[in-house]
Amino acid sequence: MATHAGDSRGATKEQLKSKWAEETPKLRQKLSDKLGKTSCARTHPRCSTMTEAAPRGLRGSIATLMSSNVLGALLAFGLSVLIGRAAGEAGLGVYAASVAWVFPLGLLVDAGVGTLISRDLAYRNNPPTRAYLAAGLRVRLLIGLPLLAAVLLAAPVLAGSEAVARGIAISAPLIVINPLVSSFTAVFRSQRRMRPAAALNVGMLTAQVVLTAIVFGSGYGVETALWVNTLTSAAQLAAGYLIWRVAFAEAPTGEVVPTRDLLLRALPFAIAAVIAALQMRVNLLILEQQVSQEAAGTYAASARFIEAGRLVPQAAFDALLPFLTLMAAEPARFQQMFRWARRGLIAYGLSFGALVWLFAYVLIGAFFGEQFNDSAEVLRILAWSLLPMSLKYLRGLYWYAHKREDWVNTVSLLALAGQGIAAFVLIPIHGPIGAAWVALVSESIAAAVLWFAVPKKPQSVRVEAAG
Repeated sequence: MATHAGDSRGATKEQLKSKWAEETPKLRQKLSDKLGKTSCARTHPRCSTMTEAAPRGLRGSIATLMSSNVLGALLAFGLSVLIGRAAGEAGLGVYAASVAWVFPLGLLVDAGVGTLISRDLAYRNNPPTRAYLAAGLRVRLLIGLPLLAAVLLAAPVLAGSEAVARGIAISAPLIVINPLVSSFTAVFRSQRRMRPAAALNVGMLTAQVVLTAIVFGSGYGVETALWVNTLTSAAQLAAGYLIWRVAFAEAPTGEVVPTRDLLLRALPFAIAAVIAALQMRVNLLILEQQVSQEAAGTYAASARFIEAGRLVPQAAFDALLPFLTLMAAEPARFQQMFRWARRGLIAYGLSFGALVWLFAYVLIGAFFGEQFNDSAEVLRILAWSLLPMSLKYLRGLYWYAHKREDWVNTVSLLALAGQGIAAFVLIPIHGPIGAAWVALVSESIAAAVLWFAVPKKPQSVRVEAAG
């Protein structure tokens, strides 16, 4: 009896194995069909799950970042209004010129690493966040410390006045601080957890506005306000580290990301970021150098509205990046997402331009006062630059997904060269109005080239699977 029972159990096991062998391919096929019918889905289950969930996750990410960006824009705008009302056109011009050099140089120190981190850490089987952050720290110190020393020494040459020279020196540490902050926010975005990044942004700006109001209310000036800017950014860096350490840090594994490899892979993003920063700042710098600090203040007041408006589409770009390669694996959904984004950006840009054009004088008077009335006509022109600027960045993401960052950078570099030449010719003659026209025309030409010109040798899309 015992032998017969054992034989029965053996036969049952063999039958189950045979049944499992027959049914497994069918189950796998059904699962693959359900998850998207892509080779990526069949080979990498996590990739398929993320791709299926991408639209919903993307919408949530956009909503979080858009809320953060809108609040941040209001706070940054309020800071400009506060400085303009307390220190006048000249004071706002000094503040804007002091930080104008810091922003593009900070992007140079970042070297594209923040963007690379937010993309690469969205995939499986990459080195842990600790390894990327350590490599990013080495890059920032390697580039940032010598550049920081150079800026401190060259501040009198870079500035058009002694006040701006002191302001540049006070703001110079931001060249290193801001890229380090971006490393932590990139980690948060790569994990599709946008709230910590949003909290860092809004928290720092809130503290800066409150402390700057206290500074001016206590009788201090623009230099002290610049110190507040630097110190609140340092506090933001400390907060970012604490959030990562508590919620994101893994146990040490000994894995290392080579510094040279990180730099080479991040280089295209670094070039694009520096070009974009210079395009945004070149007009202001030429105004401060070639015309006057008052003219720079007039333009800066108008540009603040554009920067505020730009943060809304920027939220979509930031949220899209971690999903970009996965969406490119499914061309139909990829194109659908970009058509949706294009329609939204066109509607937003046209609405923004029309409303700001109609209410330019009201907006300038309400926020900056009658002393900035000259900024209204500048704002009317600049308002229309947001539409081509947003479409340019969207098309840039399209070409990045197709591994044509070289094409994007070529067009952007040519646009920057054209903008610089036009600015040197027109701004000394027409002042802030000329600067506004230069910005509008250069952004429109760059957007048109990226949308309608096609590179001669497009590379095939190579999707790195998330596993």
